[in-house]
Amino acid sequence: MPRKKRSPSRCRSFNTRKTTTLTAWLSPVRTKPWPFPKCVPRRWEPAQTPRAAASGRRGVRYHLDAYEQVEAAWRLKPDRYRRTLAASWYDLAGAFADVADWARAENAGREALRRTQEILQSDPSNSEARRDIACASYQFGRALDGLRRRREAAAQFERVLDIATGLLKNDPANQEDMELIINAEDRLASYQMEAGNPGAALEYYRRSVEMLVRLPAADWAAYLAADYDSMGDAAARGDRAQAARYYSQAAPIWTRLRETGQLPRAYANRPDEPRHAKPQTVTNGSPQ
Repeated sequence: MPRKKRSPSRCRSFNTRKTTTLTAWLSPVRTKPWPFPKCVPRRWEPAQTPRAAASGRRGVRYHLDAYEQVEAAWRLKPDRYRRTLAASWYDLAGAFADVADWARAENAGREALRRTQEILQSDPSNSEARRDIACASYQFGRALDGLRRRREAAAQFERVLDIATGLLKNDPANQEDMELIINAEDRLASYQMEAGNPGAALEYYRRSVEMLVRLPAADWAAYLAADYDSMGDAAARGDRAQAARYYSQAAPIWTRLRETGQLPRAYANRPDEPRHAKPQTVTNGSPQ
């Protein structure tokens, strides 16, 4: 699956002891730290295949190791590494979510949210601190979603959407804010679909697509195609002609991704689905 680009590592390597709290979760392997902060993860949860599981476990070890190094630096210079330490907690929450370890993801997400809120309280005008809260809320929401606590998860994603939308008004080209909005809107759209509200879901997907077309196509094509499909699924409950138009927008993207070898493995069969075979043909209406 396509992954979001991560920002370069903002920490240095430190020799440090293992921390009791984290080693109680999973014994880390000493290795090169994973670049972080990883604010927004892949939009889709990883497929539970042996390869994906092994990759996820490596990710957890990377983030545990990175946390220990940052925690050691923070003990030496608390003010300098305070924000980096908070970021390492939401990285851990995302890493645990990637291996479906939802309880530990919830613990790490809650700690990340606590720390980022403390930072904002000490500097209310700091936009980076607000963005960190959005990142922590997103990872916390992922954990709650994995625990099937959808109402609590939705509240976190609404917070993400509110913060990131406000930040984007002051910096319209900020890709990190756009990524946060896209991820939060897609999560909320899926909840609306489950609740039987396709109209509300469609609005979320439309806004997500508006953001996606502004991002680099090379990195976001699969995300865009998936959202067009989701829009078609939402529209199909009331307007099959409109649904066909959305499917017809997704179909060539899936085909191009497969032809260029960029099609995510989880979507290997998407180009051959009936809704994409002849997307311009529908019953009870035709695309305009």
